[in-house]
Amino acid sequence: AAVWGEAQVSGDALISGSAHIHGRARISGNARVLHHAEVSGSAHISGEASIEGDARVWGNASVTDKAAVFGKAAIFGEALVNGTASVKGNAAVYDSAHISGYAEAYGDACICGNARVYDTAKVMGNAVISGSAKIGGEAEVYGTARITGGTEIKGKTKVHGTAVLDGNPPVGKEEISKGVWLEPELPDDAVLRQNRRKGR
Repeated sequence: AAVWGEAQVSGDALISGSAHIHGRARISGNARVLHHAEVSGSAHISGEASIEGDARVWGNASVTDKAAVFGKAAIFGEALVNGTASVKGNAAVYDSAHISGYAEAYGDACICGNARVYDTAKVMGNAVISGSAKIGGEAEVYGTARITGGTEIKGKTKVHGTAVLDGNPPVGKEEISKGVWLEPELPDDAVLRQNRRKGR
C-alpha cells in the first residue's frame, strides 16, 4: 500500500495490498481501501465504507456509511455513495449523482448528472441513469435502457431492453422494454388561445 502527496489516513482506517491513496484524498473512520484500489483527488472515504479490487474513487466524490465499491467500478466528480449501497463490475457513478440505501449498480451501468438511485433499486447491464432521474423502491433498470430528465421510477417497475424514458411512464406500467417515453408537453398560451377561438 502507498499513501503520498497531501493524502490523509486517520481513525481506524485500513489501507492494504497494492492500494494507492494520493492527492488530497482522506480516508477516515473504519474505512478500508484494499487490493489494487486507488483513491485520489479530494475524494473522501469514511464510516465503514470499503473500496476494493481495482476500483477507483477521485475528484470530490464521497463513499461513506457501509457502502462498498469494488471490481473496476469508478466513482468521481461530486458523486456520493452511502448507506449500504454497492457499486461493482465496471459501473460508474459521477457528476453529482447519488446512490444510497441498499441500491446496487453493476455491469457497465452509468449513474450521472443529478440522478438518484435508492431503496433496493438495481441498475445494471449497459443502463444509463442521468438528468434528475430518480430510481427507487424495488425498481430494476437494465439492458441498454436510458432514463433521464425528471423521470421517477419506483415500486417493482422494470425498465430494460432499448427503452428510453424522458418523463414518467403511465401509472401502473410495471414493465417497459422498448420505445421512447417522453413527458407530454403542455401547449403554450398562444396554442391554448388559438384552440379556444376554434372551439376546441
